[in-house]
Amino acid sequence: MKIVTSSEMADIEERSADCGVSINVLMDNAGQMVASEIESDFGPIIGAKVLALIGPGNNGSDGLVACTKLAKQGAKVTAAILANRPELDDRLQQAIFSNVDVLEVSESSKGATVLGEIAASSHVVIDAVLGTGASRPLLNPISMYLKTVEKSVKDSTFIVAVDLPSGVNANTGSVDESVLVPQLTVVLGYLKIGHLTQPGAAVCGVLRIVDIGIPEGLDSQINVNMITSGHAASLVPKRLVDSNKGTFGRTMVVGGSANYSGAPAFAGAAAARAGAGLVTLAVPQTITYTINGLVPEATLLPLDDGDGEILDGWSSARSIYKSLFKYSALLVGCGLGTSRQARILIDCLILSPIDVPLLVVDADGLNIISKFYKWWDRLPEHSILTPHVGEMSRLTGLSVEQIQSDRLGVVQAYAKEWRKVIVLKGANTLVGEPNGTVWISGVANPALASAGTGDVLSGIISGFASQGLGLADSAVLGVYVHAAAGGVISERTGPSGLLASDLVLEIPNVVSFLRKNCSD
Repeated sequence: MKIVTSSEMADIEERSADCGVSINVLMDNAGQMVASEIESDFGPIIGAKVLALIGPGNNGSDGLVACTKLAKQGAKVTAAILANRPELDDRLQQAIFSNVDVLEVSESSKGATVLGEIAASSHVVIDAVLGTGASRPLLNPISMYLKTVEKSVKDSTFIVAVDLPSGVNANTGSVDESVLVPQLTVVLGYLKIGHLTQPGAAVCGVLRIVDIGIPEGLDSQINVNMITSGHAASLVPKRLVDSNKGTFGRTMVVGGSANYSGAPAFAGAAAARAGAGLVTLAVPQTITYTINGLVPEATLLPLDDGDGEILDGWSSARSIYKSLFKYSALLVGCGLGTSRQARILIDCLILSPIDVPLLVVDADGLNIISKFYKWWDRLPEHSILTPHVGEMSRLTGLSVEQIQSDRLGVVQAYAKEWRKVIVLKGANTLVGEPNGTVWISGVANPALASAGTGDVLSGIISGFASQGLGLADSAVLGVYVHAAAGGVISERTGPSGLLASDLVLEIPNVVSFLRKNCSD
C-alpha cells in the first residue's frame, strides 16, 4: 500500500485530470465518501446535529460536499466557514440549497462564541479545515477556532477528520498544539506519511482509506509503502511436505555475556519459531548451561571466556568462521557486550574481507561497529542493520531528536549511503532499502517496549533469511510478524506486561494465520 507526501498527492491529482478524472470529480467523490463513512460509523444520521469546520481550500470543499449529502439524509448541518472561501463557490451554494446552515465565523465579532455554542450541542464534528495543507504551526484565528471547538464539544461527540486532522503535518507527522483529535480519519486515496509517523499517528484515531476515483497506475513512482497483511503473506516461505531441517536453512547467533544470557536465547528461539531448520548459539562457555536451559532445541558453539566475557576475540572469530559455511544467516550482537575482546571479535568476523552468510547486526554489534571509521564500507553489502533510535544515533552521529523528527528521511538517506537494509525500530518501525524504497509498519504498540523484544525481532528476521528470503523481504516480513504477535498478546494483556518470551511463542501462530487467511 503506497504512502505519499502532500506534494506527491497533488501531483497524482494533477495527473488524474490528464487521465480524464478532474480535481472537481475527485473532491465530489471524496465528500461523498466522507459522508458515507460517517453514516457507517455513527449510525442513523436523521435528526443528528452536525458541525463541519470548513477551511479555504480543497479540504473545505470536500467537507462541503459531505455537508450536502448528510443534510439530504436528514441531518441538521451547520457549515462553519473559518477562512475566506473562493468568491464563486459552487459547493457552498449546493450546501445552502440543501438546507445546510452557514456560519461565517470570521465575518462576525461573535463568530467564535457562536461556534462554541454550536459545537457544544453537536453530535458530529467534521474537521475539513486544512487536511494535508498544514505545513507549519497553525496561526490565529484558525488555531483559536479549533481550540474553541475542542473545549466545547462533549466527550460523546463523534469527531471526524477529512484526510488528515488539521495541524498534523502530512510529511513529517509533527502535531500542532491546536489539533482537534478525531475518533476517525477518512483518508482520501492514499495514506500520507503523517498518518504513520509519530506523533501524528497517535492523534489520527482510526484510519479509514477510501477510494476517490484516482486512475490506476499513477502511483508507480512512489517508493514508500505500508506493510500490509497481504504483502506479508506473500513473503511467507513455503513448506513442502518432503522437507527436512536442512531445507529451511541454519541460523547462527553470536552474542551473550554474563549479564545478558537471555538476549541470544530470545533471538535463537525466535529464529527457530520463524521456521529456521536449525539454530546454533555461539556464546561464552560460562553461560552455555543457562542458554541450553532456555533454548534446549539450539545447538551450541562455546567460546572461551573469563567470567562470562569473550577471552580472545581473534580465536573466537576464527572458531565461528570455521563453521560458517554450514549456515545461511548470521546474527551478531545480541547481549554481546562492548568489551575490548568483543570489539576484536566483531572486527575479525564481520568487518574483515571474509565470506559470511546473510548478516543481521543488532544491539552491541551496532554499538561496536559505530566506533570504526567508515564501517559501512567494510561491512558486507548483504547486511541488515536493526537499530533502535539510540543505536541509530551512534551509527550516524545525528542526535536522537534529529532522527525522531525525520525518521523516514534518515532511514532513506542512510540506507542509500551505506548500501544496507536498515530496520529502524520503535513505534511504526521502518525498513529502508538501498534503492530508496521504504516500508512502514502500521503498528505503534507500547506493550512491545520491554526488554528482549528487540532481540526477538532480529531473531525473526534471521530465521526468515535462513529460509532463503532476500534482505528486504526478511526484514519486512519480520517486522510485520513481530508487530502482529505483539498485537495479539496486548489484546489480552493491555499496553503493559508483555514479555519477550511471550512474543516468541506467538510467532508461529501469526505465520500460520498469514498462510491461511491473507492474500494481496
